[in-house]
Amino acid sequence: MKINNIIWDFDGTIMDTYPAIATSAFNVAKLNNIKISYSEILRMCKITLRFALEYISEKCSKPYEILFKEYLQEYSKFDISTLIIFPYVQEVLNTIINKGGENYIVTHRGKDSLIEHLQQKEISHLFSYMITGDSNFNRKPEPDAFLFLKDKFNLDPADTIVVGDRLLDVQAGYGAGFKGILYQNTADFAGKLTEINNYSQLMNLVKDSL
Repeated sequence: MKINNIIWDFDGTIMDTYPAIATSAFNVAKLNNIKISYSEILRMCKITLRFALEYISEKCSKPYEILFKEYLQEYSKFDISTLIIFPYVQEVLNTIINKGGENYIVTHRGKDSLIEHLQQKEISHLFSYMITGDSNFNRKPEPDAFLFLKDKFNLDPADTIVVGDRLLDVQAGYGAGFKGILYQNTADFAGKLTEINNYSQLMNLVKDSL
C-alpha cells in the first residue's frame, strides 16, 4: 500500500503520555480514598481515561465531571518535559512531509494541552491539521472526525492510513474508509493493515511506498 498521509492518535501513539495520565488518575483515586494499584489504573487508562475516572466515580459516588477537574489539577503538576516521543516518530513525520504528504492528528485531548505537548517537543509544525476534544465531534470509535478530514482535504483511502495504540482509534478510521496500523497492540479488526511494535517498522513501510 502506498502511504502518503497519516492520521495519528496522540496519547500513547505519538508520545508516551501514559505515565502522566496514569499518575494523575492514580492521585485522584488516592484523594478520594479509593484503594487501587497503579498498574490497574494504568490498564484502565490505556482503555480510556474516561473508563478509569468512571470507575473511581462509581467507587466514591462523586460525579465524573468533578473527578475530571481533579484529574486536570493533578496533571498540571506533572513535568511534561519528562515525557518522550516514541523513537522514530519524528523521522516518520518528516519523511511523510518530504514526500509531499500530510500528517494529521485526531485526539480526545484538549487543544491547548495538545499544542503545549507538541511545542514542548518542537514538532507542532509537522502537522497540517489537528482535531481535538474541543472540536465537538463524536468521540472515537465514531468516525465523524475522520470523515471531516477525508472531505476537507480530499484524502484518498488508497494512500492514507490511521495509526493508533487503541482499537477504537483504528476502528474510527476504518469507519471513514481508512485502513489502520496498531502500535504495540495485537488486537484484530477488519480494517487492520498491520501491527507494529516500533516505528522503524512504519518508517520502512513509508519508504517502501516512495
